[in-house]
Amino acid sequence: MTSVENLRILAGMLEIFHISLMLFILSGWVFSGLRPAHLLIVALTGLSWLIFGRINIYSECIITEWQWQILYKLGETDLPETYAQYLFTKITGISLITGSALAIKRIAWLLIFLLSLWLVTRSYLKRNNANGVVARIGN
Repeated sequence: MTSVENLRILAGMLEIFHISLMLFILSGWVFSGLRPAHLLIVALTGLSWLIFGRINIYSECIITEWQWQILYKLGETDLPETYAQYLFTKITGISLITGSALAIKRIAWLLIFLLSLWLVTRSYLKRNNANGVVARIGN
């Protein structure tokens, strides 16, 4: 295989991983057995955005950064600033403004993080209360 073929395979693998990760972040909270792992992944995603967003203003996500590097080597130019923009345009043919894409992404992340945190905390408190660990208020 040539290096171009290898890069195409790697780009495809990263795309599958990235889309799978996004779908898990969006829907992982639905499955009660996956909620602790979901909360961890969502929290790590937010943390990575904070870290990598400060290092590189063009990409908040290290996976996006790797994808962009590969796509540049494959000759793709004029890539958007976010993977959400790239994917939305690839699926619909419509370009999103960077500010809108970032706002949608960040608001969705925050809502999902809060929901996941609430579900995991509620489950933890119920489980411990059933075992008599959490004292009842007013007794």
